[in-house]
Amino acid sequence: MASNMKVMDLIQYLRSGMEAVYFANRFPPTGPDDCVVVTIFGGGPPDRNIRRPSFQVMVRSKHPAQAEQKALEFLDMLHQKRGFQIGSEQVILCNAQNSAPLYAGTDENGRSFYSVNFSILLEVE
Repeated sequence: MASNMKVMDLIQYLRSGMEAVYFANRFPPTGPDDCVVVTIFGGGPPDRNIRRPSFQVMVRSKHPAQAEQKALEFLDMLHQKRGFQIGSEQVILCNAQNSAPLYAGTDENGRSFYSVNFSILLEVE
């Protein structure tokens, strides 16, 4: 089986289509107000030819409307996208798991969070 998709490969792909400050898996304590965290989750069970990971893009901003807008841009960029590469992995299809960004609250510094979640199908060679 091919290797699993890696979070840094996913961040590199996202960076090529959307300018932002990205972090893997968590927001660092001293990170900028406006930034994005990308996390890969297990997703569905694999079979012989397909893997089904899921991932989350969490946007943080001091301005709630900016966080929501950036999350919408990720939704537009990735929903129903077909036939592309993330690192060495061939993506068959990427679909959003929700129709709109999810408001995820604010932190102790008053920064707002919005997330979008995606499921993807990876071809296994």
